[in-house]
Amino acid sequence: MASENHIASAAFRCVQLVPDTRDAGAENQARYLLEGLREREGVVPELAYFGVERAHQQFAELGVPMRHVPRHGRFRVDAYGRMRRLRRAYAGDPPEVLHTWLLEGNVIGLAAARAWPETRVVISQAGSWNELDHPGLVRLERLLLSRADHAISNSHGGAEMLADLGMPPARISVIPNGIPASRVESHAERESLRAQLGWSDHEVVTWAGRMSDDKTAAQKDFGGLLRAARALHTRRPSVMLAVIGATRDEVSARGFELPEWAAALGWRTDPADLFRASDLVAISSRMEGSSNVAGEALLVGTPVVSTDCGDHCEVVRMTGGQVVRPGDPEALARAMRLALERKPDRSAIRRTAQEALSVSEMVERTQAVYERLLGR
Repeated sequence: MASENHIASAAFRCVQLVPDTRDAGAENQARYLLEGLREREGVVPELAYFGVERAHQQFAELGVPMRHVPRHGRFRVDAYGRMRRLRRAYAGDPPEVLHTWLLEGNVIGLAAARAWPETRVVISQAGSWNELDHPGLVRLERLLLSRADHAISNSHGGAEMLADLGMPPARISVIPNGIPASRVESHAERESLRAQLGWSDHEVVTWAGRMSDDKTAAQKDFGGLLRAARALHTRRPSVMLAVIGATRDEVSARGFELPEWAAALGWRTDPADLFRASDLVAISSRMEGSSNVAGEALLVGTPVVSTDCGDHCEVVRMTGGQVVRPGDPEALARAMRLALERKPDRSAIRRTAQEALSVSEMVERTQAVYERLLGR
């Protein structure tokens, strides 16, 4: 009993602050981290969030304490109020560690933590240089950066951006994304999935991403993807393009027209099944931190072709995939054609990805950052 009491007294509280409980790259990493920390001694994880989104139930099922700090309007008019509400939420008992995610979480968390001098603040950088598309938030982050005790980036590009903003390099850690086996579980065979989807007679190239606004579509270079896909289809008429994350109407709203041999599947809860049923997953972005789409596709054994846009490219190369320069649809089309002509060893791809995308290592390295900051 004495030993158990010692462990309990030594445990520190760590609050993960995410803007929304959504099913997206950075938010998923925060959820995987919460799940991993929940199982480890010495740390008591909690979640704070501003908005409720599609993955809220998945966060709730973790069973960790959750605290809603609601938004009351757009960031420009509510940023100060949001910071005050977060500060009040923990005024009586500030956490030992506050780990913030994405620009909104970083800015609000850094501002709120100025009232908690004993709290160690860790900020996250998951979007690499593309976050410069939000200059107002970046300026605020730069102004508040002195309150950050440490920063964790999932890519070297993100680490460079943080250093450029003024974060001392010695206080930046690069910790690659981890993806759990549960994220890519499936209860159907690949050929069965292809038959259900009507893909049996096609070579299916899949692209996944959000089309929430014009900036996102430009960063993902969806236009370049379509040009590459059309060039590929001319050479290989059996090719079909499958778009995950947007409907045909949402694609049209961004000014793009999908060909008749393309399918827009919208937001899906089963991306792993769709990746498994695909012949190839393509990433056309101009810039990424480290693409979870690439990781999830490789974990189910599907080859990936990517533009050279983030740290996921290292794993793509390790699994025999093609990496080409961004903004070159012809090079992307050639790489996709080469990938389809080969007969990949899907089991080998899966094994290599499992070694490279370990959640347990991501959790262990992140907890080690917390403990160093606390002097443990």
